[in-house]
Amino acid sequence: MIAEDCVQYLLSLGQQRSMSHTSARQSVLAKYAAEYWWQHVLESDGACSQRLLAPVIELLTNETNLLMWLQHYNVDTPWAPDEAPTIVYDLASPIYYAARIGLVKVINDLTGTEG
Repeated sequence: MIAEDCVQYLLSLGQQRSMSHTSARQSVLAKYAAEYWWQHVLESDGACSQRLLAPVIELLTNETNLLMWLQHYNVDTPWAPDEAPTIVYDLASPIYYAARIGLVKVINDLTGTEG
């Protein structure tokens, strides 16, 4: 349930075009949601429920949402927040990020395979 709330919050941030990246990055809740949503999924035996699968895929496949998530917490360089991607062209594929954080069910859905 915490993972669902975090993902929904991140998606709502992606829709708020008026919020500057600076003010969004300073939000404690945004930082928490970005850093821990996927960890909450993994803590629940890695099971990405059907109810959570669609929002997670939306987060990873929508370039605006993906960029916003990585600007809050870059899974490739969490120790260096200033190295977060700044433009869409700096992003890897959604499958890369799903694999990077260990979401097998999401990878299977994105590739059309069953695991």
